[in-house]
Amino acid sequence: MDIEDKKQHIRIIRHACMMLNLPFHVCVSSITLADILFESGVKRKSSLPVIYAACIFLASKVQETHQRLRDIINSVFYIVNQLSEEEIEYDLSEQTPDESNPLYKYMKIFTLQEYTERKDQVFQVEQHILRVINFDFSIFDAKNYLETITKINIEIPADAEFAQLKQLCFGFANDFFMTFPRCSLPSRSIAAGCTYCSIQAILSNLDSSNPDVNVIKFKERLAEFPLKFRAKEEDIVQACQTILNITQEKL
Repeated sequence: MDIEDKKQHIRIIRHACMMLNLPFHVCVSSITLADILFESGVKRKSSLPVIYAACIFLASKVQETHQRLRDIINSVFYIVNQLSEEEIEYDLSEQTPDESNPLYKYMKIFTLQEYTERKDQVFQVEQHILRVINFDFSIFDAKNYLETITKINIEIPADAEFAQLKQLCFGFANDFFMTFPRCSLPSRSIAAGCTYCSIQAILSNLDSSNPDVNVIKFKERLAEFPLKFRAKEEDIVQACQTILNITQEKL
């Protein structure tokens, strides 16, 4: 994903969440879902505003903030229109606006037909995100799972050289929570454990005798990642052991 595109979707999602007065963790979770979707390589069929709205809507549900979908759609489309310098039009012909809503004065008021179409599109993208992530958000601790992959997404850069590391981490996190949906470990410990196990998997495929400077620097950078989560050592060990047990059972 182009770095400018990434900056753009971060800016739009952040502004929409601020307009909706959503907590910071919902914002970063929404950005994580967008990152995963765009980096999956799946061809985009929906408009960008619909994708942003779907990411915020899904993160809001998992984080239990229960933001109205209509408000999410309105705020995202307003911001995208502002960024593209399009004129905002107010069409009140088919609905009565809720003027008590503090967002009313900022946003475009869609007709009922327009809202229904966009709502259906958001639901379709939401299902697409779930297929890409390959995780069942109906399980008990989906909130902890989303926080875990969000921490991984924040701490591991989007550089191409670390793409494999990030994907391995997401895979281990998925297996972890699908196997133990009621795990009591904090998300930062699970994220650190997933990262450590992913690093070991990558290092096992590297030639340890390779004197190449770039390879040595790559190994040094890999070793830094588990420390970024600031998790307790005993919790990381427990998370790693759990991941290893799950991996062995799958073999």
